[in-house]
Amino acid sequence: MKSFTSRIEFPFGFLLMAILIFMGGCSETAFDEMDDALLKSAPQVENSWNLYSTWEGDVEACDTYTMCLVAGQHIDVGTLDFAYDNDGNIYVTYHTTGGWYLTEVHLAFGHDMTDIPTNKNNHPKIGHFPYQMTFDAGDMVSGHTVMIENPHIGTVKQYGCHPAVLAAHAVVVHELKGEETAWAQVCDETPQRFVNTGTWATYVSGDLCLIPCEVDYSYAWEDLLNEGNDMDYNDLVVQAIVWKELDDGIKTHMRFIAKARGAGYDHAFWLDLGGGTTEMVFVSSKMVLPGAENGFAHNTIYPCNPLPFAETMVVLDGDFTDPLSFMPMITVYPSGTYLNPAGSYDLNIWELAELASPGSGHTFVSADVNYPNGLLIPSDWKWPLEYTSINISYADFMDVDQWDDDWFLNLSGPTTVWDPETAVCD
Repeated sequence: MKSFTSRIEFPFGFLLMAILIFMGGCSETAFDEMDDALLKSAPQVENSWNLYSTWEGDVEACDTYTMCLVAGQHIDVGTLDFAYDNDGNIYVTYHTTGGWYLTEVHLAFGHDMTDIPTNKNNHPKIGHFPYQMTFDAGDMVSGHTVMIENPHIGTVKQYGCHPAVLAAHAVVVHELKGEETAWAQVCDETPQRFVNTGTWATYVSGDLCLIPCEVDYSYAWEDLLNEGNDMDYNDLVVQAIVWKELDDGIKTHMRFIAKARGAGYDHAFWLDLGGGTTEMVFVSSKMVLPGAENGFAHNTIYPCNPLPFAETMVVLDGDFTDPLSFMPMITVYPSGTYLNPAGSYDLNIWELAELASPGSGHTFVSADVNYPNGLLIPSDWKWPLEYTSINISYADFMDVDQWDDDWFLNLSGPTTVWDPETAVCD
């Protein structure tokens, strides 16, 4: 079974203090593939958080906190991994090791102890926990993930810090050691028990801080309006790293990194925020990427001699992390300098424009085929070398009439892109 990789250690006994710091990043974590039998929704009771088995496939999750899964008070039988995504949904993954396997899982989660079902003596009533799942011992299940749906999506409580309580129980079995009851607890700390005597059941509590992980996009343009484009899509390449924070309302941080310019034209890079509101990021691509390769190119010809990137930060009031919430734009200056705007024109990102308003995306014609001027790549991206058609580097790239937004996943020509890490240098 796959498992999380814990990227941060928490020295205190809190449930999570997962506040992302600058450049913290988002990990694309592949969760365990569930058998069809595990894809059933859990029995639901009234609770502010809904809990479900996860589906097959990958989930993008932010930083993961790992707790210990302890059986019989002192037996280490695995871990409980805790992560969340950009919407504040939580993922709790049971992992067993050392020949131990899951036969039952019970999970309760809430803002305080009143959300954890207990009897009058404060003993946990696992049969009333909102999430329950039973497995056949013969299936030897060693991993199971539960999704906890954030009830605060779209409200001021979606992000920020709130008190939280987690009670995670399992029944585990070992071929030689038999069956045991297991509970999650903070590793290497005195466990929090429901009561001092009568049961050793444990829970974890503290402040849960949900702050969205960073989202990476790359934007790339061919800057001519006609058939003269060389299809290398490196006339201007900009990476955007976007994240939100809760600071007297939601603020969106945008870190823009200008990486490459393979054009004789100059460009301004700016954001169309809608409603006539714009935000200038930089006024001149030649100013931020002056170029030293054949007089016009910056990081498009010689990967063995990379030139510096240029970066800047924009902070906006409001939620702009969705790629449709703003439009990256360039103004193209055929004169070769932004100081002479004669003949200038604007280009958007074709795919985003089409999603927002069909027919509004900027395209050009090459060999009687219609291609987008501006590309959105939802990741950091390796762009083609100068004068190299994108179809050589990415065989799945196509015209707008046959568009598939996963074209960038197939790097068919790895030696034809600008990549200092793989370039063969003297």
